[in-house]
Amino acid sequence: MDSSSVQPLSLGGATLNVQYNANPEDIPLFDILKTALQTGICNSIDTSPYYGDSEILYGRVLQKLGYCKAKNPFLRESLFVVTKCGRVKLDDFDYSFDAIKSSVNRSLERLFGSAKNDEYLDMVYLHDVEFQTKNQIMEALSALREFKMEGKVLRIGCSGYPLEVLYDVCLAYLVKYAEPLDGILTYSNGCLQNDLFFAHWIDKFRNDCKVDLLANGSILSMSMLSQSDKGIKEFHPCQKILKDVFDFKKQNPGNVILGNILSKYNQKLPILSTKFALVEAHKAKNIVTVLGISNLSEWQDAEMVYRELETKNFVLSSEEQCCIKEIHAFLKKQGVYRLTWESGLAATLK
Repeated sequence: MDSSSVQPLSLGGATLNVQYNANPEDIPLFDILKTALQTGICNSIDTSPYYGDSEILYGRVLQKLGYCKAKNPFLRESLFVVTKCGRVKLDDFDYSFDAIKSSVNRSLERLFGSAKNDEYLDMVYLHDVEFQTKNQIMEALSALREFKMEGKVLRIGCSGYPLEVLYDVCLAYLVKYAEPLDGILTYSNGCLQNDLFFAHWIDKFRNDCKVDLLANGSILSMSMLSQSDKGIKEFHPCQKILKDVFDFKKQNPGNVILGNILSKYNQKLPILSTKFALVEAHKAKNIVTVLGISNLSEWQDAEMVYRELETKNFVLSSEEQCCIKEIHAFLKKQGVYRLTWESGLAATLK
């Protein structure tokens, strides 16, 4: 599949992990994927060995539906399958050449039942590159590049949180090989709280690094913008100053003010945040938004929001625009607008 044919929404795999769901096996992934692929606005999945049994669970569904080259090459070509490599567990990484080769072959087996029969992956990212040194990253990319030359992987790229690190890796690869990486995936940088990806980085990746496929994940910033009365996930790395605004588990001055702004305009934070990210992605053109979906109703809600925006030419209502403007003004006053948190070993890449 040509990258220009990738639809605007992608099903992510992070929610198929015990960090997000106690029983990932109970997620109706077959129904979610089958439903999403029938809509015409989603034709890709994004998973990783780091997301628990995500690859295994997706593999069962893909093989059952026939999305394997050995079974149906035309059907397989209609789906853009993305996975990652290099991150094993929370604090366990292996970017060695042999480990990357082994990881990709294992992903092929998990997702398609075999690493043979000309099965291939449409995109493989190095997972969370900010935790590795530049030498480690380049060694891992050399392994992925071999797979690309063999045809087992059609595109290669990198994922991570700090945009500066992703940019540095892309430039380093371009300089070394005189060819660009094919894609990047960033997360929590293209959302209502932090829109730096949209505001400052898209053109840099496209113009300076010549990267073709840009993906934006975690548009609710790993549940931070979910407005849940259960609060922000325990694993979330954000600072206390952000939690004081977005954690609705208990009342505090920050979330009370935010709640009042939302009520004033009759808005729900997760819906407004989703609309904001989708509108910005549409403005930038050819940005894939990766969605974490845990049940069929969540996909249906996402599709409903997308269709609503589509009918309005991706223009937010005056109430939504005013609400976002007031929220951003409040976040600036609190010192948390576009605030990022530390992640990885960025200093080693400079």
